[in-house]
Amino acid sequence: MKPKIAIVGRRNVGKSTLVNRIARRRISVTYDLPGTTRDRISADVSFEGKSLSVIDTGGFIPFPASPLEEKVKQEIEKAVLEADKVLFLVSAPEGVMAADFEIADFLRSKGKPVILAVNKVDAKLQEKNILEFYELGMGDPLPISAYHGRGIEDLLPKLALDLPSSLLKLPEKMKIVITGGPNVGKSTLFNTLLGEERSIVDNMSGTTRDAIAASRQYKDSLITLVDSVGIRRRGKRKGVEKQGVFSSLRSIQDSHVAILVVDATSFITQQDKHIAGIIKDTGCGIIVAINKWDLIPDKDEMEWGEGVRRNLQFVPYADVLFISALTGYNTNNILPQASRIYEQRFRQLTLRELEEVVERMEHPQKSSILSAFQSGVDPPTFTFRMEDASSVHFSFKRYVENRLREAFGFEGVSLRLVFI
Repeated sequence: MKPKIAIVGRRNVGKSTLVNRIARRRISVTYDLPGTTRDRISADVSFEGKSLSVIDTGGFIPFPASPLEEKVKQEIEKAVLEADKVLFLVSAPEGVMAADFEIADFLRSKGKPVILAVNKVDAKLQEKNILEFYELGMGDPLPISAYHGRGIEDLLPKLALDLPSSLLKLPEKMKIVITGGPNVGKSTLFNTLLGEERSIVDNMSGTTRDAIAASRQYKDSLITLVDSVGIRRRGKRKGVEKQGVFSSLRSIQDSHVAILVVDATSFITQQDKHIAGIIKDTGCGIIVAINKWDLIPDKDEMEWGEGVRRNLQFVPYADVLFISALTGYNTNNILPQASRIYEQRFRQLTLRELEEVVERMEHPQKSSILSAFQSGVDPPTFTFRMEDASSVHFSFKRYVENRLREAFGFEGVSLRLVFI
C-alpha cells in the first residue's frame, strides 16, 4: 500500500486543519473544540511523483479518564505502529506543555522517524517562540501555519524524504459508504468488513464525528470502505455534528454503493426513509442492511422483507439483507452483493437489447417513444426521444423503469431516465 505518515499531537493543535491543507481539500472535520477527531482518518497525497497516505488521529491523552478516551489512545498507537514516519504537531501559542513531553516519550519508545512541526506560527516574528520546543528532544522544530498555509512547502519534502516505494499496486475499484442514523451499528459493520478495528465503537450516540475511509483487498482489486457520521434529523444537529453530516452526504454522493444500516429493534424510521431518499437522489446503489438481527425473536425474513419494501417503496430496487454486525451473521454476503451492484452500474446494453424492450412497451397516445439509447453508465442512463416529451407523466416514467428492470435486473442500482 502507500507509505503512511501519522500526525500525532495533543488536542486542538491543528492536526485536522493540517491534513486538509496537505490534501488540498476538506478531509477531516475541523472545529474549535478539543477532541473533535476521535478515529484515524486518512487522505492520499501526491508530492513529486510520490503517493503518500496521511493519517489524522485524535488528540493524544497520556492518562485516559474514560473508556472512549482509552479507545482514542489505542487508535493513535495503531496509527503510529502502521506508519513509516510520524509528524509530531505542537502549538506555538501554548508553548511546550506537559502532554507534549508525554507524547515525545511515547514516540521515542516506538522507534519511528519523527518530524517535529510547530503549528500556529502565523508571522515571522513568532518564530522566536519555537526555540523552547528543542526541549522535547525531537530534533529541529519546523515552524508552520496549517490555517494560512505558511511553511507547508518546507514540510512536504521532509514528509516524502526516504519513504519506501508503494508495497502493493492494485487497481482501485468500488467505493462503498456505510450510512444510516446514529448508533445503528455502522462502525461495528465497518470494522467487520475491514477485518480490523479501525472505527471507534462506543454505546454513546455520535461517537463517529467524521467520515473515515479505509482500503482493503477484495478479489483482484482494492475497494474503499467509508464509515460515515450518523445522520440525524436537521433540527437535531448541533455544532461539530453538522460538519460531520456534510461529510456523510459527500461520501454518499462520491460512492458507488451505499449500505443503509437500519436498527432492527426500531424497524424502519422516518429518518431511515429520509436517508434512503438521499441515496436515491444521488444515484448511488443501495443495500438496506437490517442490523442487530440477533436481537429479534421469532425471525421471519420473508415477512420482514415485505414490511421493509412497503416502507421503502420509493426504492423498490434496493437489496435487503438481514445481518448482525456484532456476531458477523450474514455479513459475508455484503461485499459480494455490493460487487454485483457495482458491475451493474457499468453495464452497457446493446441498442438491439434496448429496442426489443421498447417495442413491447405500451405507449400513451401523446407520448410515443420514437427511439431510445443508453447514454451513460455509473449509474446506467437511458435517453428516450419522445413524440411529445412535455406530456410524459411520472407514472409513464415509472412504467418504463419497471420494464427495464424486469428485462435486465439492475437490482440495487439506481437508473436515470431522460425524456427529450
